[in-house]
Amino acid sequence: MVSYSCSNPVYGNTANPHDLTRTPGGSSGGEAALIGAGGSILGIGSDVGGSLRIPAHFSGVCGLKPSIGRIYEAGRRGAQGSGGLIVRTGLYSVAGFMSSSVAGLEVGMKALLQESRKMASLDWRVAPVNWNEGQFKPGRKLKIGYYLDDGIFPPTPGIVRGVNEVVELLASAGHEVVPWTPPNLMDIFEVFTNFLLADKGHFFLKTMGDEVIDQAIEINAMNYKTPLKIKKVVSFLISFVSLKLSKFWSGGAMLSREQWVENAKKDRLIYELMQAWENMALM
Repeated sequence: MVSYSCSNPVYGNTANPHDLTRTPGGSSGGEAALIGAGGSILGIGSDVGGSLRIPAHFSGVCGLKPSIGRIYEAGRRGAQGSGGLIVRTGLYSVAGFMSSSVAGLEVGMKALLQESRKMASLDWRVAPVNWNEGQFKPGRKLKIGYYLDDGIFPPTPGIVRGVNEVVELLASAGHEVVPWTPPNLMDIFEVFTNFLLADKGHFFLKTMGDEVIDQAIEINAMNYKTPLKIKKVVSFLISFVSLKLSKFWSGGAMLSREQWVENAKKDRLIYELMQAWENMALM
């Protein structure tokens, strides 16, 4: 639903287990809140733009979004191979684990990847590559890159402090930790929003036509219902306050030929990012 919150018109807002006045994040916030409250030790969420990672962060639990093609997806509604009537092109959500500890994530991933060939036989998208203990515990010191500000989402003081604390812990353990900001992050965000909102909200409005729109996604519905010319003006005005929101408000390719151009941009940005990663010799 493209929301950082977690609520619905039936049960209302899902509360953060550490502070009932705050959200646990979304959109997989219910699972994260349950784990954060001690009601579970391992669960599954889905993620396309942070829907697993955001609630894990907000609720103080561990989360892992696997790479596309690692886990069998057919049993999840709306996933590739699920038989759904609608599947986005160029941008796909994946299922991943949330847990009260990193050890829990390890248990979940190991359980699935011990028999990756079985998953691959059921879904051709899954790479038949089993869990590699040597990669998980390489037995050597690592070179790790980090950044404090991506130029899109301004970090809060708590985020800056948390990253710096992790940097200090990694360095004290003997790892080489270097400042590194991935290239073209704003371009990547723009391409992401253009794929995410490629239908300009058509299927959202069709599905939710006779439904009560929850408060967490009211702004999305407003965006989708706003005429294109007005959206351009609103996007321009918002850009003076938040370039991120401006891109989100104006995001979405209008025509197939524009989608092809966006696909080429995505391909180029992936290669440039990976080349920069290799040049830094990270990990």
